[in-house]
Amino acid sequence: AKPSTIHLNSREWRIMPSYMSVSKNGISSSQVELTSNDQKIHLYGGTSVSKSDTLNLDLEQFDISIVNPLFKTDLGVRGIASGNVQLTSPMKEKGILVDLHCDSTYFADCKVGQLKVLSEWDETSKRFNILAKTELEGRTAIDARAILTPKTKGLKASATLNKAPVGYLQPLLKGVFSEVSGYVYGDIDAEGPIDNLTWKSRNTRIEDGNLKVEFTNV
Repeated sequence: AKPSTIHLNSREWRIMPSYMSVSKNGISSSQVELTSNDQKIHLYGGTSVSKSDTLNLDLEQFDISIVNPLFKTDLGVRGIASGNVQLTSPMKEKGILVDLHCDSTYFADCKVGQLKVLSEWDETSKRFNILAKTELEGRTAIDARAILTPKTKGLKASATLNKAPVGYLQPLLKGVFSEVSGYVYGDIDAEGPIDNLTWKSRNTRIEDGNLKVEFTNV
């Protein structure tokens, strides 16, 4: 059979002949493969409510700007991602494992540089250990670590900021500030239930910064 095609963000993707079944009990698939020039998405394996299984998603040279239309506010996300995402089963006990590397990454149209995200399951403690790091202009601008416990929906996270552009906050401050510039240094902690986190900062400061209030430009 000939490959089918779909269009996403004005880009044509070729779908190779494959099989996928989705039900309340889980997902099963053969080798599902989508390609668009040098971009490739490869999905294989499955998930299950009651038994061990793994659904794998491999990305090669994937343009992450495709996520922008999913949000009401344009997050200004750009970059090329390669790596693997795994959805492990039984689904009630485990979750998502991530090992992704993004080159030439931008957020809020501000350069992030190289972004590395790693998530591993700690079977003994029944939690996820998550690491995220950005490399920008030869330095580690953001070095973040988090522990996520699915059973309690609890999160404990900390991030060290080393000349991280304030512009990353622009989508969150839209309508409040018309201009956000400068760099953030210091440490930020977050802890508690995911939907009610308590935030703390330690030795944080903004250098070479400028905030202008919307309308008044103060």
